[in-house]
Amino acid sequence: MRFGCGENAVNNVSILNDPSVLIPLSGTTSPPNASETRGTGSPTYVESGVAQSLGWWSCGSGLVVEWLTESNAILDRINRQRPMSVLKFLDTDEAAERLGQLSEKSAVVLNCISKEACADLSDLADQLQYRNAQPVTGPDKAPVYQDFELDYEIPQEHCFWEIAAELQSVFKLLLEESRIAADDNDDFRLNDLIVQRYPPGCAGISPHRDHIEYRMVILILLLSGDGDFRIHPERDENEGQIIDFHPGQLLMMGAPGLAPGFVRPFHSVRNFSTVRRTIGMRYDRRLAHF
Repeated sequence: MRFGCGENAVNNVSILNDPSVLIPLSGTTSPPNASETRGTGSPTYVESGVAQSLGWWSCGSGLVVEWLTESNAILDRINRQRPMSVLKFLDTDEAAERLGQLSEKSAVVLNCISKEACADLSDLADQLQYRNAQPVTGPDKAPVYQDFELDYEIPQEHCFWEIAAELQSVFKLLLEESRIAADDNDDFRLNDLIVQRYPPGCAGISPHRDHIEYRMVILILLLSGDGDFRIHPERDENEGQIIDFHPGQLLMMGAPGLAPGFVRPFHSVRNFSTVRRTIGMRYDRRLAHF
């Protein structure tokens, strides 16, 4: 059940930082009285702090509130999903080693999050607002075919952005220490985030190269599902190497600025029998001044 931004949206911003305040799903800001309980009866409430922590409010002073029946379970989930705990399997020494391999291998993976975190983050991913990808994109002479779902408008307050910030702090330091990106004057920061969902049987995306303004390294966190992530030497789909990439792992793919003369790799994602969910994080140089 979702509402917001209309005349019934909650717009008293002062309540947002108080997790003790209950937001009624009826659209008013009044607290419950003794006869109003959560779980059964009417109306049903969720804590405002929970809504804010999950990024379920937007549209200026309006709110977007997502209803889940067990608010205590939500709180437990939030506590488990803070970046430092979610990324506890990320080994920075291994990340530095794999990062050094990117100029030759184009894409590498490393362990990042637990199965439990994958399940929790997958649940959160399913609360987002998806749209279908444009079926055909790119120039007429080299079309790219797409068949999946995406959400490119993740609120800045959403915990997925916290994960991006934590990964940024790790990879920014690694890039600076290794001087891998010495030929690029940009200040690396993950300012572009997309969540993609590939239902079973969908066609995925045909071989393509990411935009040239995505710089240094592209990160993809796999939350669930299967499928073949393949690196191609050219646009030909019949040639290429499948990257061994499983839920809980982080894929790093090289981008311009990683090393002098680095060439963007062609890549594709195909063959899904279960729902594949990913969080893609990139440094888009076009957004550097926003």
